[in-house]
Amino acid sequence: MENLIAAIFSPDFVFSILRLSTPIIFAGLAALITDRAGVMNIGLEGIMLSSALLGVIGSAFTQSALIGLICAIATGVLMGSIMAYFSLKLKTDIILTGIAINLLSSGGTVFLLCCKRQRNVNFIGKSYHASSTNSHNTKYSNTWTYDFRT
Repeated sequence: MENLIAAIFSPDFVFSILRLSTPIIFAGLAALITDRAGVMNIGLEGIMLSSALLGVIGSAFTQSALIGLICAIATGVLMGSIMAYFSLKLKTDIILTGIAINLLSSGGTVFLLCCKRQRNVNFIGKSYHASSTNSHNTKYSNTWTYDFRT
């Protein structure tokens, strides 16, 4: 019991709580702001997901954290603008628009990551070659190995 209490009150545990809860706090603040504006924004998770992915891709390809931040902000603004266009101009329900943004973002990020994994990608100066090896001769057992070439 003493080990558990010591682990909970350790600086590493407090740091990991702050590090892992930061995106949730940002989403909560964004939900509070949109709620005060009178709009129920269900699409916050999708906006954050697509912004995070394109921010990482932008910073990886340009080798600049600032460009990655700009890509993430631009993606968030674009996704919010798409949501506003459908809601305000096309008069769709804001809840359904938010659900559609979430589905588009979760499906789009998985699609982009699968496209990256299935071919050679020059990523941060290294060429990652993904090859599928079947270790147990079963249909569903695939392990991915990466060949680091310079």
